[in-house]
Amino acid sequence: MAPTLSSSSTTTPVVPASKAATSAFGGAKHEIPLKARQALEEKLSSQDVMHLENEYSAHNPSLNLEGGGHRGSDIERRRRVPHWTSMSPPGGSSSAELALSYLSLGGDGGEDSAGRGRREGYHPLPIVLDRGQGAKVWDVEGKEYIDMLSAYSAVNQGHCHPAIVKTMQEQSTKLTLSSRAFYNSVFGRFAKTVHEIFGYDMVLPMNTGAEAVETSLKLARKWGYMKKGIPEGKARIFSAEGNFHGRTLGVISMSTDPDSRTGFGPYLERVGPTYEVNDSEGDEESEVKTIRYGVYEDLEQALNLYGKETAAVLLEPIQGEAGIVVPPQGYLAKVHALCKKHNVLLICDEIQTGLCRTGKLLACEHEGIRPDLVLLGKALSGGVYPVSAVLADKEIMLCIRPNEHGSTYGGNPLGCAVAITALAVLIEEKLAERAERLGKVFRDGITEIKKRSKAGKLVKEVRGRGLLNAIVFDESASVKGRSAWEFCLLLKDRGVLAKPTHRNIIRFAPPLVIEEDDLKRVIRMIGQCLEDIDVIEAIPGDTEEEKTHVRHPLVFYDTTGPGLNMNGRNRTSGKNYMSDIPLRKLRRYKNRGDYTPLDDPGAAESGSRRIALHSPNPAQMTRITTISTAANMNRGAGRSKRYVDDPEEEAGLLDGIEDGDEEERTSPRTPAPPQSATFGPKDKSRTITFNPPEKLQSRYPPNIVRNQKYNFFTFLPVVFYEQFKFFFNLYFLLVALSQFVPALKIGFIVTYIAPLAFVLSVTIGKEAYDDYKRHQRDKEANSQRYLILQRESFAADPSSAEEASYLSTHANTRSVPSSSLRVGDLIHLEKNQRVPADVVLLRTSDASGTCFIRTDQLDGETDWKLRVAVPETQKMDEKSLPAIDAEIYADPPIKDIHTFVGTFTLNKPPTAHGDQGLPLQDLPPSVAPLTAENILWSNTVLAAGSAVGFVIYTGSETRAVMNTSHPETKVGLLDLEINKLAKILCAVTFAMSLILVALNGFRGLWYVYVFRFLILFSSIIPISLRVNLDMGKTVYANQIMNDPEIPNTIVRTSTLPEELGRITYLLSDKTGTLTQNEMEMRKLHMGTMSYGADAMDEVAHQLALAFGAEQTHHRQGSTSTGAQLASRGRRDMSSRVRDVVLSLALCHNVTPVTNDDGTVTYQASSPDEVAIVTWTASVGLTLVFRDRTKMELQTPTGARVTYDILDIFPFTSESKRMGIVVRETQTGEITFLQKGADVVMAKIVQRNDWLEEETSNMAREGLRTLVMARKRLSSQLYKEFSSQHHAASVKLEGRNEAMAAVVTEFLEHDLELLGLTGVEDKLQDDVKSTLELLRNAGIKIWMLTGDKVETARCIAISTKLVARNQYIHEMSKLKTADQVRDQLDFLQNKLDCCLVIDGESLQLCLNLFQNEFIEITTKLSAVVACRCSPTQKADVARLIRKATKKRVCCIGDGGNDVSMIQAADVGVGIVGKEGKQASLAADFSVTQFSYLTKLLLWHGRNSYRRSAKLAQFVIHRGLIISIMQAVFSAIFYFAPIALYQGWLLVGYATMYTMAPVFSLVLDRDVNEDLALLYPELYKELTKGRSLSFKTFFQWCMISLYQGAAIMIMSLVLFESEFLHIVSISFTALILNELIMVALEITTWRV
Repeated sequence: MAPTLSSSSTTTPVVPASKAATSAFGGAKHEIPLKARQALEEKLSSQDVMHLENEYSAHNPSLNLEGGGHRGSDIERRRRVPHWTSMSPPGGSSSAELALSYLSLGGDGGEDSAGRGRREGYHPLPIVLDRGQGAKVWDVEGKEYIDMLSAYSAVNQGHCHPAIVKTMQEQSTKLTLSSRAFYNSVFGRFAKTVHEIFGYDMVLPMNTGAEAVETSLKLARKWGYMKKGIPEGKARIFSAEGNFHGRTLGVISMSTDPDSRTGFGPYLERVGPTYEVNDSEGDEESEVKTIRYGVYEDLEQALNLYGKETAAVLLEPIQGEAGIVVPPQGYLAKVHALCKKHNVLLICDEIQTGLCRTGKLLACEHEGIRPDLVLLGKALSGGVYPVSAVLADKEIMLCIRPNEHGSTYGGNPLGCAVAITALAVLIEEKLAERAERLGKVFRDGITEIKKRSKAGKLVKEVRGRGLLNAIVFDESASVKGRSAWEFCLLLKDRGVLAKPTHRNIIRFAPPLVIEEDDLKRVIRMIGQCLEDIDVIEAIPGDTEEEKTHVRHPLVFYDTTGPGLNMNGRNRTSGKNYMSDIPLRKLRRYKNRGDYTPLDDPGAAESGSRRIALHSPNPAQMTRITTISTAANMNRGAGRSKRYVDDPEEEAGLLDGIEDGDEEERTSPRTPAPPQSATFGPKDKSRTITFNPPEKLQSRYPPNIVRNQKYNFFTFLPVVFYEQFKFFFNLYFLLVALSQFVPALKIGFIVTYIAPLAFVLSVTIGKEAYDDYKRHQRDKEANSQRYLILQRESFAADPSSAEEASYLSTHANTRSVPSSSLRVGDLIHLEKNQRVPADVVLLRTSDASGTCFIRTDQLDGETDWKLRVAVPETQKMDEKSLPAIDAEIYADPPIKDIHTFVGTFTLNKPPTAHGDQGLPLQDLPPSVAPLTAENILWSNTVLAAGSAVGFVIYTGSETRAVMNTSHPETKVGLLDLEINKLAKILCAVTFAMSLILVALNGFRGLWYVYVFRFLILFSSIIPISLRVNLDMGKTVYANQIMNDPEIPNTIVRTSTLPEELGRITYLLSDKTGTLTQNEMEMRKLHMGTMSYGADAMDEVAHQLALAFGAEQTHHRQGSTSTGAQLASRGRRDMSSRVRDVVLSLALCHNVTPVTNDDGTVTYQASSPDEVAIVTWTASVGLTLVFRDRTKMELQTPTGARVTYDILDIFPFTSESKRMGIVVRETQTGEITFLQKGADVVMAKIVQRNDWLEEETSNMAREGLRTLVMARKRLSSQLYKEFSSQHHAASVKLEGRNEAMAAVVTEFLEHDLELLGLTGVEDKLQDDVKSTLELLRNAGIKIWMLTGDKVETARCIAISTKLVARNQYIHEMSKLKTADQVRDQLDFLQNKLDCCLVIDGESLQLCLNLFQNEFIEITTKLSAVVACRCSPTQKADVARLIRKATKKRVCCIGDGGNDVSMIQAADVGVGIVGKEGKQASLAADFSVTQFSYLTKLLLWHGRNSYRRSAKLAQFVIHRGLIISIMQAVFSAIFYFAPIALYQGWLLVGYATMYTMAPVFSLVLDRDVNEDLALLYPELYKELTKGRSLSFKTFFQWCMISLYQGAAIMIMSLVLFESEFLHIVSISFTALILNELIMVALEITTWRV
């Protein structure tokens, strides 16, 4: 049982021994600091945590231990800092009393005027950091900052670099420490890596930079005594004034800073920047001189005097702690030469400069020197683990013998693994070059501010190198006497973290991964702060209240104890002993016992309220808590104050005493499992209650993203299977293994093993690397943290109005990784957060209950989608959501992202009480339907505001995962064809072996002879073929990536370049691939007048005239319809323009969104609408505000008009139109506006004679057309409509039809036709010509998109995917098998048309008539599939491959295209607006669709033809030597003896013929211009005639003839030279092969 306290009115509290041991004063075990941190971390504000940091941090310069000793009054302090005080209790109290009672805060802390005159290098800014990523950090309140200090160059690679953290995680599960008693598997690799990067022979690893410095001093002295011959005890080590090398005793002996030295003597002798100079007269007094940094003459004088005794000179290439002091150019080079002259070691301390920070790997490289010793630290581990090192050559390093220096942790596996990755990050991400470039940007920016801004006078100097810079702040130029410290506080308030050092020098050293935009933002902030620092009255964070941290007293004591009175004061001294530890979560646990207010006169005086907490058994303990009202008033309402990272962290500081209440804490109000939930093996529908039991949650899949192909156990088996399932590789393996049998051994084993091992190593390495990168991406996605809402288990009693308001609307949250989310969790999402699971939207920060999401990684569309919260939960505040009695039903998970069926049931209105004891408004029991518009699918991104959602599907059941297919290993068709040929050649080899043994009469061990002949003839299938082909693929990949005409093209799968030359079907995405997804209004037609893109200025002019005329002739504010102008009969042109533009500006679902930088962007579910509203703004009528009830427009005159939104009829694919009823607030005039497709609007608008013709004209131009119309409504007509529409909307059956009928009856007839708009979706560059070339090359093109049918149809026309006047057949909304059959019958008789089909009909066709559908559609010239899910795209690609056996290429640019790309024979990803997800998953990455022309028609053509020729020639090369071997064996009594043995056979395939044969990969049959001019040449390649059975047998015949002829002619013609027959025949063979290569080359180039 957990220990408890017993208490009564006559006894003092008794603390168990385990508790006494944890007291700060009760024993040797001091656990109170740790306990306080555990209890308060993440629950406290920045000030609270800083308070504890100051109290417990031994390295904090503000720390003051006061126990009757000296208070350190000579040390100036920046602000009041509390400190721990220990005093003996009167009355001889027990140890328990001592432990519990005498822990308090006291003393005034002392203050200084401004903290000036002392170094602020390690004095912390008033901020508590909670997390970091890259160059940004966040405090415990969640505020974002740009880190411009990077932990003094420790996090050069950025905070929490994923690669480094990943390495640390993986190594920490294997081996963390081995000590120096053993070797470990990582240190050797680390040492080799360091040697290869820095060029020094040896590395001595340690942990901290100070250790490295101390080690270098030891090493230098040892070298001086052993190598230089310095007399024992006489060695000197010089440094320079202002150097900073750490805080160890040896280092402070070298320091000239009094703050560092004072009070630590005696010091080491003969180290440091000073030396004695005896005067010429020989006086006893000696002059002490100091070596100044950057002054070469000072060091020269010192070495001239003491060079023989000097072992080393220790310097910083750039002084960091001294204020970024860059020495004069050439200083280090001179020092280096001086050291060489005097045989002195030069030690460069590169710890402060940080690796790559100065623009070079090491700062000393700027002067081209190589120091004798280099000290590394900080950035060596990327700031995630302490690692340091000393680098030196053997001559120096080996001066320290074994057992003379060591470190238990030095060179530990964890540190070494981290350092290897950290160094790799520096090199691979080219951080040195980045630092050089960005450093110049920073210094130029500050210099510009200094020159041009009036406040630039405050900048005395900016200096530095790379991204190691400093600004010298001129305090004397400040009007208000502001200091550098105050300037840094102001920067902090603006989101930039920097620190002053040496009073007025501010260091700016951000992580090297900082984005240029962020760096420019910092420059702007510096400029703004310089402007504001002498303007604002108070610096944020520099007020008296902030300095003293606003106390929150807390005290534990017995009410009748001998040492304290009721006010927490010592009865004898009167000093206050109440702790300054705030207890935020105390209020949460009041329900664990009864609570009773106590009357206390002292409380009234102090403005405090005191509460006595009693356990359920009052005899067990009494707890008295004083909560400062002032403290409560200053508790911010920030959400971070209720963040908890773990369930255990909910325990407060009192939990050590309250363990007995654990059972009560965990049990309350756990709902029973729902009775309606079903868990059958097939039915995956679910009914989930709020706060479901864990047993129910565990039935659903974990929310884990996993895209890996292998795990630790399956990697090698699966990879080997993938390799050896091909006969080609299996044959090589068997031949190689046969050489381990002595009877079968022929030649050198290495000639059989090495090529196979090489090929397998490359393949395995590539697969391992690719899968590791996938694992990294999975880990990153799974570790993203989210807030989940927790249910309150008590009734809170607020202590202040502000706190009551805060707690009444906010729920407690807990931060968990994405992988820990479960069905039934309530998740809180912020702007730009990825939705981690499929969730029902319950509440948004927008009062209207709507939010926008980005779905580009799900359906490929970049326009924002509107989602609506459940109305019942939107009305509630956030705190009420976890406590409501409700449940959600959801259908089984399916792939369709456009469909969802579910219900939300509120069983019982919430009865939870707020802090003031007032019940929330009762909500009646209700059931609300849930559709797709209430759902946030996984992998979408919340675009604006915040939201709360209810998790319904996780992991493998989410729509995103169900629509994602796992990648499969791709094998090129050429490799498959060669594999077939290898089987034929193997059969030939076996036949030849049997024939030779048979001709010999099967004598002796004939079966052994058969195998020996098989091995002798194994060159028929030469292993060099695989090597040559793989090398050829590498050449092709390099040629593609280095082609200047298709820049930034990346080959990610180097085994498939030949596939590019055999593509028959091209499946393309639309948005972002064929189009730029940038809509632009191009044409406005009004019947008698048409405005093109070049005439929009005239529209703006007419609009301005119209609004100006209204102000003159009409009553003020009447700007809705122009009724007076209309009454004239025929309106003038300006009035007509005004009407159509005004209607377009009102009839839409666009919402203006203000970005973080103050700019306004328009968001809507359709980019067409955004384009139209953007156009209305460009001509003078701007949408400035919109919510669900009203919108506001700004006219060309600057006036604003407001319209109430009465009804909205949204666009659907069935209705193909959208309408809106608006009322101008000033005039009350009601108008119905409608726009839509011409096919439906033509029946609704008044009769006209131009609409059909102009619509056709715009469609031919590829424009997306919309017809705009309106109808004025009287108040009486609208009331009647509204009444009947409402009646229809509450019908239980036929609701939608009834509502549509009312709209048709009252609104949708005889509308006034205002105009016709034409919107252009901008195409990618050269899309039309590219598609035309590909079609001429025989490639059939399919467009698969998630967009609407109408949109896709327009794009198909504008891209010329559909030829002029070509018939377009549309298949949509098919429901039955008969409908599908009829459509397919029609298509079969009209194969020259273009098919447009929607996703629903496509799925029906694939389900019912899959083979027939694919067979017919693959014959069509073009197919457009709309509303396709990612899975449907992938299925289409697989079906085409399976049905036609042709090569399929898929191209896309979004996450929704990944499945399609991976399902294709060749996947091409475009780097575009939707990110790099498609590019990373593809085999080839391009930046433009038009690059396909060059990629396929040129590079693909060459790759295939060259590899085909190379493969056949290598087979010929092996076959010919096998024929010669057969002839030789036949002549010499069928003996299985090798004709060419040893290195002669090896040289045949390598040295003698490798280069000439491999030159075939550079051959070309036509030049590039010809290949692109006549794309028909590509058609021949798709037939596979370059490598076929016909060409193969032709080469076999050639080999048979040439091999037999060479061998027989050699024997006949050189019979007398029989002993040299090997040389003769081999020479003839080599000459023959060279001649054959020359004959095969088509184009000779010099």
